[in-house]
Amino acid sequence: MLLLSMRSTHTKQKMQDNYQRIDDRYNDIAKKLQHSNHTALNAEEKQLFSAIMFHEEIFNGGLLSWLTNINSNYAQDVKLAMKACNMLERLAILNKTASLFSAEKIPEDLHKRLQEISMWPDRKLQELEELDNNYYNIGNSRFYDELA
Repeated sequence: MLLLSMRSTHTKQKMQDNYQRIDDRYNDIAKKLQHSNHTALNAEEKQLFSAIMFHEEIFNGGLLSWLTNINSNYAQDVKLAMKACNMLERLAILNKTASLFSAEKIPEDLHKRLQEISMWPDRKLQELEELDNNYYNIGNSRFYDELA
């Protein structure tokens, strides 16, 4: 029992360390963005920032919220981050979300994306809601460990 307790404590500490490391990187990137835009970031920074924004926006309002926000302009960076971090379940959901669009790719332009979403039939919106639920079922707590 003591060994199990020690493992649990070690695992919690590792999760906290991973979260802190990612949070520190995110804050550094956010400081850069105060004085510039997304193009000022290197590839790794773009991917990390975009993946965090994707995750947090989904947990704050769902995929529809993310898709109707400027941050989904960087869906390709989210995909690259998920591939690099082996987030296969999350990547599959992102790919299924992209398949809802006519070109089977999330448009990088917000206005084009909004225009297409506004014409979606209820069936596609229901599919998007199912994808939300699938994402929520993966869980929130592992995300930062997977990014680390």
